[in-house]
Amino acid sequence: MTEHAFLSDGRVSLRPIETEDLPALRAAWNDPDVWRMLDTVEPQPEGPFEELVRGWHDDDRHVPFAIDSDGLVGLLQVKRIHWQSRICDFSYFVLPGEGGNGYATAAVELGLEYAFDSLGLHRVQAKTVGQNAASQQVLQKAGFEHEGTARKTAFVDGTYHDLLSWGLLEEEWREQNEE
Repeated sequence: MTEHAFLSDGRVSLRPIETEDLPALRAAWNDPDVWRMLDTVEPQPEGPFEELVRGWHDDDRHVPFAIDSDGLVGLLQVKRIHWQSRICDFSYFVLPGEGGNGYATAAVELGLEYAFDSLGLHRVQAKTVGQNAASQQVLQKAGFEHEGTARKTAFVDGTYHDLLSWGLLEEEWREQNEE
């Protein structure tokens, strides 16, 4: 576990993105199995990807985290924070070969703790491409509710796919964490 952990459950931590993380994050971002499952991601060459990450750090509406478990395993973003309404979006992915280990679920749960306890947000939203069953399962495990489907909205490999919207309210999260 990294000593620079921001939040940790003992197995997975969320920490700041470090310069040495950028090549692995860019490679994952550009992996077809990753970007095809994300609704807004397009492959990024070296240079523009690093500029993109720097832009996240300079934006008070965006908090990116490296997901770490004895080394980098993914990315979680608390993004598009609307401070007046106290709402944000989550996006996340794990590096190729790291799926199925519970890293995304643990990271989302830590991210919710950050969003609700540290940032004082009211609602967290997320979107999944219809064929991304793994991501839908992560959100369901974390307590998100499927709120709607934008039919044939995500354009991947020349084909349109449904885009599913998910949401979790602070009071729902607190209630499920009291149990």
